[in-house]
Amino acid sequence: MAEDFLKNPYSLFDISGKTAIVTGASGAFGSLAAKVLAGATLDLLRDPELVAAARADFEQRRKVGPVPTTVLPEGQGPPKAIR
Repeated sequence: MAEDFLKNPYSLFDISGKTAIVTGASGAFGSLAAKVLAGATLDLLRDPELVAAARADFEQRRKVGPVPTTVLPEGQGPPKAIR
């Protein structure tokens, strides 16, 4: 399998004779999620410039500041009970 991938990266997506197990999503949603992720991966494999652009965007967003770790307004504590 490793040699196949090195010769042809698209061989990763050859599912003939294989069984795929998807956890965390099932049914039509799981199938759609798998197709979206596979399509995005193919886009990245086909276009190294897209990878560079994504990396540059990531680095730019990191410069903006830290990611908020809470959605609570400043000074407000967490709820003591939920309904």
